[in-house]
Amino acid sequence: MHKIVFAKDDNHFHQAAFLFNEYAQWLGIDLGFQHFEEELLSLRKVYAAPKGCIILLQENEQAFGCIALRPINETIAEVKRLYIQPTYRNQGCADRLLAILEEYALSMHYQSLKLDTLSSMIPAMKFYKKHGYVETSPYYYNPNENAVYFEKQLAVGSS
Repeated sequence: MHKIVFAKDDNHFHQAAFLFNEYAQWLGIDLGFQHFEEELLSLRKVYAAPKGCIILLQENEQAFGCIALRPINETIAEVKRLYIQPTYRNQGCADRLLAILEEYALSMHYQSLKLDTLSSMIPAMKFYKKHGYVETSPYYYNPNENAVYFEKQLAVGSS
């Protein structure tokens, strides 16, 4: 059975860093503009609870999927690093992680979520659109001309 875990100890953050690195390699682009190396060294700070989080999906205590949330301001947060290892794809894992992250974001009183992906990542774009995300203007500088930005308004007040 797959287990959902909110990263809270060294082992969890180590597993998250491993998956974030695997994700970056899979992407095949330089994430230096996002200060990726610094992010990996300070996951606890970048995704600090309660306004941020890293959620892991584990099997036998080993993470194979992840998603993260970090604040942009008091009402807007950013969805980061959604990644499922290839063996576990197409089993609804990404849907589950995103739903839990959105529920958490609502509990933190965020009104909207933003994210970016690449136009070449057609399945990712379809996935986010399926979950109610709409294309929006850039909310930060991304030197990659293929970057596409998405936003979703959360149903604040309905819980």
